[in-house]
Amino acid sequence: MDSTFRSLQIVRVVMLISIGAYVLLGEYLIPARVLPGRIFFFTLTAIAIAMVVGSFMVRRFLGRKATTALADVPTPASALNLWRGAYIVIYAFSEAIALLGFVLRVMGYTLAEVAPFYIVGFFLFLYFAPKKPPVPARVEETAS
Repeated sequence: MDSTFRSLQIVRVVMLISIGAYVLLGEYLIPARVLPGRIFFFTLTAIAIAMVVGSFMVRRFLGRKATTALADVPTPASALNLWRGAYIVIYAFSEAIALLGFVLRVMGYTLAEVAPFYIVGFFLFLYFAPKKPPVPARVEETAS
């Protein structure tokens, strides 16, 4: 359990750092000269909103299911994989939101227009920090 938790924390930190790299790369790359239409921006915004909602749904359904299973049994492999998988999906959504901002920036949109994508991706990583599941209560057998 501890190694899984530690590896998940490492993945989280690396992905957080990559968001900073997206911001820096987006500022140093030469943006496109022709701006795509506003409909493209709003389409990617709608996709990002769907990813935020998806992150909360994954946490609610898969995360709670895995946490409940881990609380009942010490460390079953299937529940541990479900718990880790739920966090990886959430982190993939968070990273994808920041990556959408990077794509928009490279396409020529201003930093002020794409900053919400970077900020939302970053704060989703902070909000969805992995929490260790509760340790199952040990049932002591009493000899009568």
